[in-house]
Amino acid sequence: MGKLQFVVLLCVACGNDAMGPQPEAGNADAPSDGSLDGRTDAPMDASPRDAYRCTTDAGGGPTHTVYLAVDGVSLVRGNCNEATTSCTNLISADVAVPPLLAGNPNRQQVISDLVGQLQQTLAPYEVAVTTTRPATGPYMMIVLGGTCSQVTGSPLCSGLVTGFATQDCGNQVPSDIGLVFELPNFNGARYANVVMFEIGFAIGADTTSVQGDCMCQSCGGASTPCTLGIDVPIFAGCGGGTQDETRIFATAFGCR
Repeated sequence: MGKLQFVVLLCVACGNDAMGPQPEAGNADAPSDGSLDGRTDAPMDASPRDAYRCTTDAGGGPTHTVYLAVDGVSLVRGNCNEATTSCTNLISADVAVPPLLAGNPNRQQVISDLVGQLQQTLAPYEVAVTTTRPATGPYMMIVLGGTCSQVTGSPLCSGLVTGFATQDCGNQVPSDIGLVFELPNFNGARYANVVMFEIGFAIGADTTSVQGDCMCQSCGGASTPCTLGIDVPIFAGCGGGTQDETRIFATAFGCR
């Protein structure tokens, strides 16, 4: 069966021991070949090593949405992971998450830089990034704001924790929720790297210790844009051994 688990991403010394509980969930088995939903219609580059990289001239437009909740949102505690109802198992009680960087004079610039970097990193894929909540689902929601303790009440909130997410093995949930916490001295680029990690985790990608990779669990929000890799060594989670992150994103979102 596909597993649901949550991760704590620390700024330093993060390893497999930073993984939280990994309860079995009632979702369908993940495909054994590492793909997420079996899609084969997305246009891919034909070169052998880059077999799952999206082409840049495939045409099309966004068919998926990542909503960045930067203006505050109320989350409901439940045995769920559903952006359209703001229901999540990542919190210990219902909570009103405050806006990201409320009162900070640089707030708009940080958010603009965050959105711009995400749009650039996700440009090959059919996914739109917005700070306006869609009227209807499905969509992924990444909630930004508050501290780890304020938002989750988790005992795992020790050290510099950047985010929690539910790993959706097999990408069975169409409207996942991820949490990114407000941190000192984080600019738009650093927040964007953490958000990329949460997006990847929410579509079933595993964590790695490779510096500069978007799924690096120990990078803690580096200041340079992360990249999606091929044949990346990973910690055990949904899979094992290595993963092709370009394939995971192309399978989940499709190619433009």
